[in-house]
Order: sequence, then C-alpha cells, then structure tokens
Amino acid sequence: MRTSIIGRVVEWIEGFAAAFSAKAVRNTLLILFAVSLFSSFKEFGKPEKSRYLILGDGAGYYAYLPNIFFYQDWTFSYFSEVEKKYWNREGSAYFLNGTEHGMVDKYFCGVAVLLLPFYLIAWLLSALFGYDCDGYSHLFCLSVSIGAITYVLLGMHLLSRILLKRFSQLSVAAAIAAIYLGTNLFYYTIVRASYSHAYSFAAICVFIYLVHKSIKEKTLASYLLVSLCFGIILLLRPANGLVIFSVFGVAPNIQELRQWVGKFFSNFYVIPAIILFASVVFLQSYFYHLQQGVWWVFAYGNEGFNFANPEILNVLWSYRAGFFIWSPVTFVALFGIIFLYKKFPIRAISFVGFFLLVVFITSSWWAWHYEGTYGMRPLVDYLGYFVVLLCFLFDGIKSRLIKVGNLIVVILLVMLVQVQTLQQIRVVLPWSNMTKEKYWYIFLETQPKFAFFLADPDYPSLPKNSVSIEKFKAENSLFENQNQDSLAFEYNGLGNTPLMSFPFQYAVDSLKLYLDLNVEVKIEKFYRDQNIEVKLFENGVIVRNELMSVMRPHYKTSEWQYVRIAFMTDKISSPDSAVVSVMNTEKEKVEVKSIHFSVYEILD
Repeated sequence: MRTSIIGRVVEWIEGFAAAFSAKAVRNTLLILFAVSLFSSFKEFGKPEKSRYLILGDGAGYYAYLPNIFFYQDWTFSYFSEVEKKYWNREGSAYFLNGTEHGMVDKYFCGVAVLLLPFYLIAWLLSALFGYDCDGYSHLFCLSVSIGAITYVLLGMHLLSRILLKRFSQLSVAAAIAAIYLGTNLFYYTIVRASYSHAYSFAAICVFIYLVHKSIKEKTLASYLLVSLCFGIILLLRPANGLVIFSVFGVAPNIQELRQWVGKFFSNFYVIPAIILFASVVFLQSYFYHLQQGVWWVFAYGNEGFNFANPEILNVLWSYRAGFFIWSPVTFVALFGIIFLYKKFPIRAISFVGFFLLVVFITSSWWAWHYEGTYGMRPLVDYLGYFVVLLCFLFDGIKSRLIKVGNLIVVILLVMLVQVQTLQQIRVVLPWSNMTKEKYWYIFLETQPKFAFFLADPDYPSLPKNSVSIEKFKAENSLFENQNQDSLAFEYNGLGNTPLMSFPFQYAVDSLKLYLDLNVEVKIEKFYRDQNIEVKLFENGVIVRNELMSVMRPHYKTSEWQYVRIAFMTDKISSPDSAVVSVMNTEKEKVEVKSIHFSVYEILD
C-alpha cells in the first residue's frame, strides 16, 4: 500500500515536471509575473508606502503625465504642493536642471509615454474608488509598478520567441529566470519602477526581436516597427541609441545584413521609416518647447562625458557600483561567448565589440558610478543580450557534472542577489560610496539594526541668512597645546573621551546656530560603535548632541578620512561651549587629527 502511494506521488511529480518543461518558458514567465506582483504589493501595497515608487530620477520621468492631464504647468511649480501633501516636506521640482534657456525637466519623456495606458486606467479606478485624481495618489503609484513588470516580462517573452528556435524550453526558461532574479533588473522593476531602466530593458529586448524578424521578412511593416522601437529607445534614454550597433550580432551573417540594409534604401522604405522615427523623437522637442519655448536643449546642463578618462575597471569590477560585483550572474553568462564563437564567430566578435563600446560610453560619464541606487544601473538596459549568452552557455555545456555545477553556481548567485535586493529595500546597503570594507562588513546582513547604518548622512545646508562667528581656541585638549592640524591623537581606550572644548566668547539673549565639524580619522578595523560626537552645552547642561560613526565615510581603513557633523539648533539663550569627543566601545585604535570647527549664527 505504502509502495503504491509513493509510486503515485513519483508519477505525479514526473508528470508535472514533464508538463512544466514542455512549456517551461511560458510557465516561468507566469511565475515571475506572479512573484513580481506579490513582491510589489507586499512592499508598496499601502498608500503610505506606494509613494516611494515615484521619487528620485523617476519623479522626473513620470512628471510629464500628471502635468499634461492635471496641472498644465510647465514650470512644475505645482510639485511643491505634491511634496507637501505626500511627503510632508517643503520642496520644489528637484528633477529640473538649469540650461542656457532656463529650467527644464532633465529626464526624457519615454517612460511617461509607455506608462500612458496604465496611467489612464489608474485615473479611472481612482475616480471610481474615491482616491484623489492628482496623478500621485495610491493607484497612480501602483500603476507605475504594474507597468514596469508588464513591460519587462513582455520584452522577455518576445526575446524568448527567438531563442526557442535554437534552444530548449528549459535552457531559455533558466536563462530568463537567472537574469531577472540574479541581477539588479529585479530591483529596478519592483522598487525603482519609475526609473527608465526596466522600460529600456524591455524596449531593447523588443528591438532585438523586431530586427531579427525584419531581417527574415524585409517588409515595409517590419522596417517601420524597427524604426518605431528605436525611436522609443532614444526617447527613454538617448545613450541607448548604441543598440543600433548590435544589429551586426543579431543578423545571421554579413550577407543577410547587407541584403536587409540594401532593401531598406533601394525600395525607399527609408523615407517612411525616418518620418516615423522623427515623429517619435519630436515628442521630446515638443515638451522642451512647452517648457522654454525652444525646440531643443541639452537638459543635463554642465553634466557630460569625459572620453579621455573612462573608468572601465570601476564600472565592471568596483565594489562601489561594479556591474559584475552587483550582478554576478552576468559574469557567468560571459562564458557563453565561447559557445557563441564556435557556432557564429562573427556574432561573437560583434557582441564583444558592442559590449566594449557600451562599457566605454557608460564609464566615460562624469559620474561613472551613477550613484543613488543599486549597482551599475545603465547596464541593466542591456541585460537582454546576457539572456542570449546564458542560453548558449546552458545549451553548450555537454558534461552532466559541469552542467549541474554551473546550475548550482547560478542558483547561489541568484540567492545572493535576492538577499542584496532585500538589503537595498531595507536600506542596509548604502546608496552611495560603497567600499570593499563596507561590502563585507554587512555581507548577508538583513537585520533592522543595520538599516541606514552605512548610509551617507543628509546634512542641512548652511542657510544664506547666516554669519560666521569668530574662530574658537581650545579651552582644554588632549593634544596638550600642540598644533591640532599636525599632531595625531591616538585613542585606544573605552568609553567617551573629550578631545577638545570650544567655549563661546560672548553672551547673547537668544542664538540660533549652525555647527559644522570636520575631523580626520584613521581606524584599522570597522566596528559599529566607533563614533565622533559633538555635544552642545547651555548653562552647563547638554542641550544637543550629534554623533557620526567613523564607518560612514566612503574611504578605507588604515587611511585618513574626513568625518563631518553638521546640524542646526533651535534658539539657545546662553550657549556655553561645544565639546568634541571620541566614543569607542571596542578596544581598537582610533587616530584623530585636524579638528576644524565652524559655528555660524543664523539671523532671523
């Protein structure tokens, strides 16, 4: 009886596996869609959380939609009310950038164009269910997430239609799942859904599909679809126009590529294709004209490329934002080039050249790290090509042992990236200035106590209505009256030890202060409870204290690094002094030098 039950269970499992593998790609895409929706609604399902779906760069990409349908204010002055309503803070449209023609939204309108159908559905549902119809209420925010998920998986679906002509269902399904879950594409689809990267990834996948299809068909309709898709890619992110060079790797051979290009020009297909392409790109010109009355501006102002000094190694391998560090499955996928070269050497060489070109352009941007989020985000857009490489790798490995070993490595890397995605969501990973030491200090840590711990501090700016107070002299110091700019103080005890006291030189009835401390610190190891502290005294009583972990700076151990503390006070009637201290709960050496302390009075 027991044998019979076990046999039936085994038969059911085998039958299920056979049914799943027969349509593995479709089933995988459905599972990924369900997992994505669950993850999005779990994280952003409540109104107080969904607002986080539209912020940072994403606020600029998205802003075209509410402006067109609700505000019609191309100075974006309405955004201060949005900030106050949904974030309870004073602010303006931070996505605007100064140009020679005035302030413009620095981000292109492609994301807004693709989100339009989801936006209209959110508008209808908001009206039906009593949400504010202002473009930023709960359902509008959720529509951004649903839109990103839909486009990403649609792009993968179309890409898989090409791949299934050459590879097995299981190889394609495994490659899709590995790239989606084992890179930061998942993060930019679920968490940063209003950024351009998920949509650019989808558009490039569609571009690969359409070019492949057009090379086979060579019809006017196929050329027009390629032109339309290429225009949308530029409208999402102009730098991604580099995908035009990938057609050398998409085409089966040089001869077919020549025939495809030749027919494009000889049959005058080029004229309607250019008209369609120009019509799409014109949308951005139109929006510039609405904002500043000119048809084109360079919206990034003084930002630009430094082609003489590309940071190629940092873009690929740095702990700060390296592509292979934060999306390690892509490095495994690179071995697929070996099998691609064996079958299609021209395609393999074309891909290597195309990828190096993309990396060169990406690494030449003035801020090569593109910080503010997670990993090397511009390269997320090109992950569709790595799906192809993984298929060649999975299909090309013939040894059963190596195949199993490769699969185990990929699964482990997917698990690692999912943990790091959770770390990013919980703000355990800092948004900027990651180092090797920080990476390993919080490796696999997801506990709440690590949240915000390595994040760069957000200091208040020095108010314009402020005046500098005279320089203070040390009242007492562990430097023993030596020049604090040249002598390093070594402290390896426990507890809280004062370094220097700055007495206030005059009494006032009421004083509002801005205090700014810069200290050079050197440590040998990272520990959580090593801090520099500033205490402010009034009538001998502590009225304010601020501290900063010496881990926070973005430099390394065993090197001098600046620790900064800056804060504003409420009005203080009789400030006595400010004391700078070292706090240390680990008996490890802390070296301190160059204490610079500035105090400003904020005038009414």
